[in-house]
Amino acid sequence: MNPLRLRCEVSLKLFHYTSSIAAESILLQGIRISGRPHPGPQFGKDFDAVSLTSSSSSNGHALRNGECLVGSRRDLFVKSYPQYADSECIQFSDVTEVRLTVQIADDDPKLVSWSEYCRRLDAPKHFKWAAEFAALFSPCFEAFTLAEQSFVARKVEQRVVKLKGDTWWFYEGNVPKERIIKIEDRIDRPGKTKSKPEVSISHIIDAHYRLDWFGLERFHVGCP
Repeated sequence: MNPLRLRCEVSLKLFHYTSSIAAESILLQGIRISGRPHPGPQFGKDFDAVSLTSSSSSNGHALRNGECLVGSRRDLFVKSYPQYADSECIQFSDVTEVRLTVQIADDDPKLVSWSEYCRRLDAPKHFKWAAEFAALFSPCFEAFTLAEQSFVARKVEQRVVKLKGDTWWFYEGNVPKERIIKIEDRIDRPGKTKSKPEVSISHIIDAHYRLDWFGLERFHVGCP
């Protein structure tokens, strides 16, 4: 059997989301680490890597999506990040504009799953769940009240909302441009033909309060 063909058969196709501005340089230089270590230094370990996922959806991965925080959401966020206190609207860049597909051998030693990463950290059991849960509110967990966070936690327990941690992968160092096999614009961003929009956590909360969206017992807003 052709060893190259065998290698292809055991490779993984994973996704990386980025902005349209960054996509051009990525196609020339590959996917480079952001310079920000993934959570780990608090356990005495550094790990600079590119984030990848097997999920074809950009939702639930703590990715900035162009959201603008105003009003009460802005005020809650500023409590955790006072450096934004002078901003009436806190605007995030959109790193979900472009989806890159990369192909990496599943036995590549630089490729690490999220579960394996947590095991290597020897992190407390709650660390893995807490990181996956916070990612649902991406990129601004702090902009939601305790009541809203409790509401979403219930939806996770009832399996109405799914955590995405089992789709997460890290690639230690930079991903070579030769590994990129496909690049796609997100179809629902401005200027593109709209498809069915992804449901964000804020939409889930708002729809439930207005319409009792899930047909379940109404959850009243208020600190637990």
